[in-house]
Amino acid sequence: MAESSDRRSTNPHAVRKRAQRGHQDPRSAAEQLYGKPVSEWDDDELAHGQPRDEDGKFHGRPPAWLTDELNAEAQRRFRTAIRKHLNVSTQSAVKIIRKLMEDEREDDDGRFKVAAGVRLNAAQFLVEQAVGKATQPVDVTAEIKMVGLLGNVVLNPGDQPTQGFEEWDSTAQQARTADDPERDDDQDLAGA
Repeated sequence: MAESSDRRSTNPHAVRKRAQRGHQDPRSAAEQLYGKPVSEWDDDELAHGQPRDEDGKFHGRPPAWLTDELNAEAQRRFRTAIRKHLNVSTQSAVKIIRKLMEDEREDDDGRFKVAAGVRLNAAQFLVEQAVGKATQPVDVTAEIKMVGLLGNVVLNPGDQPTQGFEEWDSTAQQARTADDPERDDDQDLAGA
């Protein structure tokens, strides 16, 4: 019979077992056992997989049942640190890209010191970041014709030609005769 959460044992062994079996949230179990939530652990504690003891040292093995929560917290902190670093660096990066894009200095031979391709890529990057990439149209007419043909075959499975089949068949015939001018449709049907 399951115990209610307010009557559960606070014995460390029982807390660990409940967390291992999935009967208690590992984060709340860690807070109950160690006196502070995983989100308040410092980077060394996350790396060791357990908080420091009162003497400031790490003793024993890290708990295996807490691994997923530790990894999730470490990843969250890593992403936050990277985002913070990138936010600081973004201003400098934009200045460098803009400088490359606008650089019209020439060398002794009269050529630009920064290649035109580099300048174009810098400009394109800035525009794409500000406006977004342009959408590319896709021509799907051949696919639509094939879907129509297959739909007609399904609706009219007999020997009667269906609407649009003649156009498709003539295109297929041209492709076959281009590959082998000696081959005819009878050989195709016979599987030769």
